[in-house]
Amino acid sequence: MSKNFWSNEWLKAQTKLSEIRQSLGTFPSPPLRIMRVSQLDADLLDNELFGMLKEQLLTAFGLFSPNFKETFEPELLAVLQFVLYRFSIYESGATYGAQLQNMKYRNEKRHVGGLQSTSADEPLSKFQRISYGALTVGGQYVWMRLNRLMTAQGWGELAENDIRRVFWKFMQKVENIYRTLSLANFLFFLYDGNANASKLNNPYETNCGHKYCYYCIKSKLIFEDGTWQCLRCGEEVKSVQRAIEIVNDDNGFNTNHVDGNAE
Repeated sequence: MSKNFWSNEWLKAQTKLSEIRQSLGTFPSPPLRIMRVSQLDADLLDNELFGMLKEQLLTAFGLFSPNFKETFEPELLAVLQFVLYRFSIYESGATYGAQLQNMKYRNEKRHVGGLQSTSADEPLSKFQRISYGALTVGGQYVWMRLNRLMTAQGWGELAENDIRRVFWKFMQKVENIYRTLSLANFLFFLYDGNANASKLNNPYETNCGHKYCYYCIKSKLIFEDGTWQCLRCGEEVKSVQRAIEIVNDDNGFNTNHVDGNAE
């Protein structure tokens, strides 16, 4: 075939290719799936880091005077939280724990379009980063300081028509609403977040033949001193291995792939 033939065919295909490119914007974006194990590990690492720095900070400032730490604890914790936020979320869009798990926050508003919107992760905007800091650092500081003020001055024991008493009751309602929403979120997870709803991420098989996610089974074995009873059959679990299933394709070849089906 001549070169002109391929050139003509290429030109004829341009119209169809252009239609395909334009239709990509109508395809829905695939759902973003992040391993819960990685999110849990990142949260634990962040809490451990903050707890360690908090203990050292309060111990150091407690040497100045006996009452210094108790009086200015909200301010000290706010400064510590701001420093961690400034050099993590604001700087790179991820906490230190998330960075260790190779995760980061992204601007979901820029990923709600068609399929082309998932080509690259869009970092958090400046407004989002500042809002995150204002809510987490500033919000926690204001809440802690207000609670200390109301407790120290006994706003809850004032007359019913006192404006401070009214504000105290409002704060109590806000706290109750927050706890109720947290409980509702947990109950929703129990209703719609069961393990059999989706495939396991990084599945491992026990010596009795049942499958669990790697984090769940390994943490159980560690906390139970190396032995644990299987939730499915009650047999004692002593060892686990990567769950791999051999699948025969249409050509008769054997293919190994990780089986993520929960039992």
